[in-house]
Amino acid sequence: MEIVKKSQAGAGVAVKVEHAVYESAKMFGRHFDDKDEVISQITRQSIDVLKESFRAEVASEEWLLIKQLKPKLGIP
Repeated sequence: MEIVKKSQAGAGVAVKVEHAVYESAKMFGRHFDDKDEVISQITRQSIDVLKESFRAEVASEEWLLIKQLKPKLGIP
């Protein structure tokens, strides 16, 4: 298995959905499917690290996505 650090639209990736110890594991097809919205959990700190260390590697459409995620996740 190869670890993919970055994917492009249309490319396949594997995603691990983590859960709290008191929750049951979520299964694709049973608890969610390809029609559900799944978003990355980001923080103000992770955005700042992207800006400081990876600004040139993040495409403009990815910055736009981060900007759209901020209000959904309550990030100032």
